[in-house]
Amino acid sequence: MSTKTEVPRLEIKRSFAAPRERVFSAWCEPEQIRQWFGPEGCHVSDLSIDLKVGGKYRLVISSPEGDFAVAGVYREITPPSKIVYTWQWENDPEYVERETLVTVDFADIGGSTEISLTHENLPSVESAGRHEHGWTGTFEKLSNLLRNP
Repeated sequence: MSTKTEVPRLEIKRSFAAPRERVFSAWCEPEQIRQWFGPEGCHVSDLSIDLKVGGKYRLVISSPEGDFAVAGVYREITPPSKIVYTWQWENDPEYVERETLVTVDFADIGGSTEISLTHENLPSVESAGRHEHGWTGTFEKLSNLLRNP
C-alpha cells in the first residue's frame, strides 16, 4: 500500500483599503515593491523585474540574519486581477531542484481589495511556517504603504 505525502501549501487572505488597481500596481512597480516587500526588520536591497509572462525577477532581502535572494519566472499576469510566479530561494538546500509557486488573486470588494495568496509546493511544514511569518509581515508593510499614498 502506498501513502501519499502531502506537500505543504500556504493560503493567506487579506483585505486592503485601496482600489484593486492601486494594490495590483504595488506588486508590479519596483519602487513600490522596495517599500513593502519583506517582514518588519527586512528590506529589499536589490531588485530586478522583467514583468511579462516568461520574464524573470530576483529580490535580495536584507535582514539582521543576513541577505537572502529569491528568484523566479512570471507564469501569468492578468491586470488587475492575478499574478502567478515561481519562487526559489538561492543557496537554500531545501530548494535545490525545488521550485514553489505563488498565486496572487486581487478581488475588488467595493473600493477595497482582497488578496488571496497561495504558496504551493513548499519543502516542509517548517518552511511553510517561515513563509507564513514572512508573508504576514509583508502584508502589514503593504497595508501601511497603501494607507499613505
